Amino acid sequence: MLLVLDDGTITYARTATIEDYPLVEDLHARCSTGNLFALHRGRRLGFSSAAWQCMVDSPRSRVLLVTADQSDHVVAMASIIESSRAPEA
Repeated sequence: MLLVLDDGTITYARTATIEDYPLVEDLHARCSTGNLFALHRGRRLGFSSAAWQCMVDSPRSRVLLVTADQSDHVVAMASIIESSRAPEA
């Protein structure tokens, strides 16, 4: 999916897979501790491979990875989670 930022910068987004965990780990490694602390509301500085698997395998969530040039160099990620209390299928 092509994304155009407010300043005209073109980026690309795609749905994440379990195999993308190393790319997300690399993204977190490039972030400052303060930034990670703020992003995760102080509860953790990242997440485990098991937590990643739950995020990308859940029918209630979608994780998107953003790159600048359709490479494996992830510059951002977004996790969209359904918040209803309906039982999972």
